[in-house]
Amino acid sequence: MTPNVGSSALGSKPKSGLKPGVPMPRVRLPENFVDRPAALSSVKEKLLLESEQTLVVSAIAGLGGLGKSVLATAIVLDDEVKRRFEDGILWVTLGQNPDLQSCLGDWIRELDKSRDSFSATTLESASGYLHNLLAERRMLLVVDDVWNAAHAEWFRVGGVGCRVLVTTREARIEGAEVYPLALMSEGEAIDLVRRKLGRLWKAADEAEVRSFAKVLGYLPLALDLAANQVRDGLSWGELRSEFEDERRVVALEILDSSEAWEQLSEEEQRKYSLRACFNLSLKRLSVEQLHRFAWLGVLPEDVDLSGTIAEVLWDVRSIQAKKGLIDLRSRSFLTDGVQTVEGVATYRVHDLMHDTARGLIEKGELGIENLEMAHGAFLERYRGRSVDGSWYELANDGYIHRHLTWHLEMAGRCDEVHELMASGEDQNDWFETCDKIGQPGIFVEDVRRGWRLAEELYDRNRGRAIVLQCRYALITGTVHSLVENLPAEMISEFVKGGFWSVEQAWAHVEQMQDEKRIAQSIEILAPYLSKSLLVRAVEKARSIQAEDDRALALDSLVQIDNTYSVATLENARSIQYKYSRDQVLDSLHRINDIYFGEALENARSNQINSKQIFSLIKLIRIENSDFSPFLGILRSINNRKQKQKFLCALARYENADYRTLLQEYRYIQDEFEQILTISKLGKIEHLYFDKALKNVQKIPDEDLRARILCELIKNSNADCSTLFKMALSFQSESNRAIALREIVKINNSYYDKVLEAVKSIKDENSRAIILISLTKIKNANFQVLLSAAQPIQWDDREAKADILIALATMENADFETLLLDMIDLHYAGFGFVDNYELNMALILREMVKVDSSNFNKLFQKMQSMSQDLSRTIVLCQMIKINHTDPDLLKTVRIITDKKCRAEILTSLASVDNDYFLEAVDSVQAIQNKEEQLEHLIALARIDDTYFHEALEATKLARDETKQSKRRQMEALIDLSKINSGDFDALLEVAVSIQEDKVENSLISRLAENAASNFLPKIYQTIVESSHPKIRAEALRSYISRIPLDCLPYIDWQTYLHLLAYRKRADLMGDLATLYPAILNLGGEDAGRGMVGEMGRVCKQWN
Repeated sequence: MTPNVGSSALGSKPKSGLKPGVPMPRVRLPENFVDRPAALSSVKEKLLLESEQTLVVSAIAGLGGLGKSVLATAIVLDDEVKRRFEDGILWVTLGQNPDLQSCLGDWIRELDKSRDSFSATTLESASGYLHNLLAERRMLLVVDDVWNAAHAEWFRVGGVGCRVLVTTREARIEGAEVYPLALMSEGEAIDLVRRKLGRLWKAADEAEVRSFAKVLGYLPLALDLAANQVRDGLSWGELRSEFEDERRVVALEILDSSEAWEQLSEEEQRKYSLRACFNLSLKRLSVEQLHRFAWLGVLPEDVDLSGTIAEVLWDVRSIQAKKGLIDLRSRSFLTDGVQTVEGVATYRVHDLMHDTARGLIEKGELGIENLEMAHGAFLERYRGRSVDGSWYELANDGYIHRHLTWHLEMAGRCDEVHELMASGEDQNDWFETCDKIGQPGIFVEDVRRGWRLAEELYDRNRGRAIVLQCRYALITGTVHSLVENLPAEMISEFVKGGFWSVEQAWAHVEQMQDEKRIAQSIEILAPYLSKSLLVRAVEKARSIQAEDDRALALDSLVQIDNTYSVATLENARSIQYKYSRDQVLDSLHRINDIYFGEALENARSNQINSKQIFSLIKLIRIENSDFSPFLGILRSINNRKQKQKFLCALARYENADYRTLLQEYRYIQDEFEQILTISKLGKIEHLYFDKALKNVQKIPDEDLRARILCELIKNSNADCSTLFKMALSFQSESNRAIALREIVKINNSYYDKVLEAVKSIKDENSRAIILISLTKIKNANFQVLLSAAQPIQWDDREAKADILIALATMENADFETLLLDMIDLHYAGFGFVDNYELNMALILREMVKVDSSNFNKLFQKMQSMSQDLSRTIVLCQMIKINHTDPDLLKTVRIITDKKCRAEILTSLASVDNDYFLEAVDSVQAIQNKEEQLEHLIALARIDDTYFHEALEATKLARDETKQSKRRQMEALIDLSKINSGDFDALLEVAVSIQEDKVENSLISRLAENAASNFLPKIYQTIVESSHPKIRAEALRSYISRIPLDCLPYIDWQTYLHLLAYRKRADLMGDLATLYPAILNLGGEDAGRGMVGEMGRVCKQWN
């Protein structure tokens, strides 16, 4: 028998042992409750045992009607239990087909009373949020009537102070301590009947009752039904006689033979005896009572039935509905349900009774042909109570909004479900309706139902089914976008302003996919997190794959609670990127001096560069840090700019030795560096910019004035007008050019003014400096800049090379014109050296690609180069144009650098196999495995027998830098393009690489680039990934590689569900990619419909 379960309103009188206002099921024991002390004591002992175990789950198991729920009720009402679980008790009844999202949502609302309480979009997020709410509470969670163990898993939440109690018939709850509830004893059975009959009990009947109870298997529900009939006037003898007749009827229905009863097991006999009791009880009902009972079959299982719902269900007045419910309850056809906040009783239908009621409808007991029509009639009764027959104007009775789409489905009116989910012009009406009553989670669950119905529609109407599925995917993507796009700063403001609880904020973080946003959110929320949420945050931070994001998250958490310092230290040591490791070690030192040595040693061990200087500066800022080690580091820095930056940081040190610093400052020989350093030591900031600018104007030396002005320009967000005037005032064209270059870098709007200023500059090198900077500006006009460069006489051939390189890199460059300029330059006898030669080689390579008609001229230009590397860059491209040219082959032979020779020969081998063995020898001549790697990959492309050798080199080409890791990833991508390669071996190497960013995940890159015969294994890897974002991103790459015009329907369904985890804008692009599949599966109408749904969803959620 199911007890009355619910939760008391806040402010109600607290029960013994409970804190005021905490949740407590409003339960009461049946009037004929029989105490079962042995069972009660055994279950209590398991629940009350203090344990460090994260969560203890106990289960009461036994067949239907045995009294499991009643025993759970007795436990909940026990004073000792209430004292142990002082923060409250929650109860949910699941049944065979529970609405898990709504059940979890009900518990969330019990614990988070805010109007804007968190609405989870997935079961994972709802269960996770519930766990956060319970983490530091001492609560008992009762999960009643579990049919499927997987359903119970979502309610296994809470911390060490919580316990979960499950009642189930047969479900095996993993890890639970199971208490198998035995049958009632004979004495307990007699006691139950005695209590039920009260004054009607006759001691003379005890022997007959004892015999009949044994036949009924001592089932409490069967005994209760039997006692009701005796209370209505039957003698025990008459009841026993009718029962035997009914039992034979049941046996005949089930076994086709009334004589086969003895062949059944004891458990089966008890089950069918209970059914015989049901049938006898139903025969005692009047026609009106039977009809009312049958209508119960229209309701979902385990729903709380109130008088308001019964009014609609039976189409009667309020008083008749209440009397009807009381009558059915007195006959044990109903059990006590959830009591409302106002204290009004509600009722539940036992699942065994529910099956019977549904069967009566199917047999035509209501004068309605079938169950589907009964649902339709029930809906029309509800519609008649709304304004203009609109579902959106229904009064909130706590039932119809939650179950409307279920009834529409059961009534066979699935089209109405889809219409309901799509209605509205500038908003989605059903979403707004659910949101208005404070339960947007209902909408999320209805989206799932609508999507499932759309999939089932496919065989009947393919085009419409595909369009509807696109709609539901877009709505789902919209919901994910709303969560994903919420800025971390806004989440913080919601918490600070009391609009959200910190648990609510953390629930949004749990749903995020982007690791950078997760790290930023952890950083911002860290000061507000409770102890239990700190544990979750640390776990979340450790799971972040990108080392810099992981470092940011750990850095912020360890500053809040240093109890995680040891674990964080271990995690920091595992961070391979030194700068990220510095970040965490610096924070550890701030909370405990014992970490200072390791932090300092880590910084010292790194090659001193700008990032290491930054890490050292952070250590300086820590109070009580020893000054002397930093002074030693300062003296070891040779780079002037780094020395200056570190010197300025030391000057801010509270106990700095300024006399020593001044001496170090004097070691800076350059006058410009001295002035700039002393200004920074004086803490010049933006507020002092005007004053600093005036000081610069006072500097008599124009060269020094120009250099300092350029530094101020770089560090300024100020109005450039004054800076521009100062730049034009310089007499030296070189100084003028450098200053103008810096201005146009920070403010592109000065493009035209700077271009005009070029005309007054005669110095060729100075003019080139400005023109080069102008080529970098987006939408700069190639012809205009080339015209500005042509008047230059090119006495300075280095300037000529620089401007040609810059012009060649422009998006709208004219290579034919540039080629003429380069040939003219060559004829002028200019010899390129060092970096200029390398850059010119890159330009020549591009020109070879663009125009091979000038092959001979370009070849002559390449021959004038002196470096092997420069020649190699051009030769590898020329080989693709004409690898048989004898002059070209002669040039190849004179290349002596091993790496360059290997690159040229592998290029030759790729177009002419005669060179393959020579290429192999050249690659093997390279000793360094990392340098050998790219050439081995080139060999493997030509001959796949070198695949494993290249893969082995990929494993070895590894150090702890990000650059090395990325090289490995790129090598794996290249190897994946080899059709006959060993993809399993490649994947084994791939999983050993921690990805830097989820967005650039290796599996996505593989899906985008790998050879076609690897695609099935890549797809398998995608679907097995535990990260929804990675799955969706990788699938996006995968679908761009496969033929979509013959995509099977089952694959379409899988793809769409996975892609719906992406943001709506991205998903719309995916649907465009899937357009051939949409046309194939649904026809042209589906293609047009999909586009229409994009517009509709975007308009409803602008």
